[in-house]
Amino acid sequence: MNPKVSVIVPAYRTDPFIEDCIESILSQTYDNLEAVIVYERDDSFMVDLLAKMEDPRIVHVKQDKNVGLSNARNMGIAASSGELIALCDGDDLFYPEKLERQVETICSGYDLTYTDVDIIDDEGNIIGTSTTPEWDLKLWLRRTYIAASSILFRRNLTARVGVFDEDLHANEDLDFLIRAAGVAKIKRTPGVLTARRIHSSNMSRKIFKNVGTRFSVYRRHGYTGLAFYAALKNIVVTPLLLWIMNRPSVYRKLKNLRQL
Repeated sequence: MNPKVSVIVPAYRTDPFIEDCIESILSQTYDNLEAVIVYERDDSFMVDLLAKMEDPRIVHVKQDKNVGLSNARNMGIAASSGELIALCDGDDLFYPEKLERQVETICSGYDLTYTDVDIIDDEGNIIGTSTTPEWDLKLWLRRTYIAASSILFRRNLTARVGVFDEDLHANEDLDFLIRAAGVAKIKRTPGVLTARRIHSSNMSRKIFKNVGTRFSVYRRHGYTGLAFYAALKNIVVTPLLLWIMNRPSVYRKLKNLRQL
């Protein structure tokens, strides 16, 4: 089977990284794909960049104004034509075999799949790796280890659970995955196949702003106890992890200690 994959790429405030992101998609070993780039109509940088790239697999989706990540993803999905949907934030990267490996997983009887993730800095240096376990809903709800840019899912999943909630300014992927978990067959695709970039403009750094949305997402799905746990984790643990990951020498030492 060779289903078409549509990769949805919101391109807003990603100027230093977006070209590498798009190139990583177009350089996949899986060739039946399109890169759906969502950007503001008056973004001269993106207009010039995409004109320079001139690849027929690039689909342009122009917004009059950026109104959030959920809206950009939904516009991209609506404009896409693939049977399968992948997400890639504009500052992240796909490794060459990502889609090929994930399509194999999906075609073996699953609705959604995810991968292990390298954590990279502004320069593309690997500062850590997130190795994910096999799918376990209870474990995932506590650890939320699935990176949005690592997932691939069947288009018909959106007909069953809806698209991304445009009322959420963050954690829209968490909300989508909780809804999907109720109906989808989910499977991990083993291997580090995605790179997630941590830098000063990441939404994940807006820790206190994200606490409220994460809390509300858990509450709306009936996980009240986890809502308080997630809030505490975001306030206390997440800043510490970001501090460590931005100091590679500290990260390596701690990682070596865990392996002893």
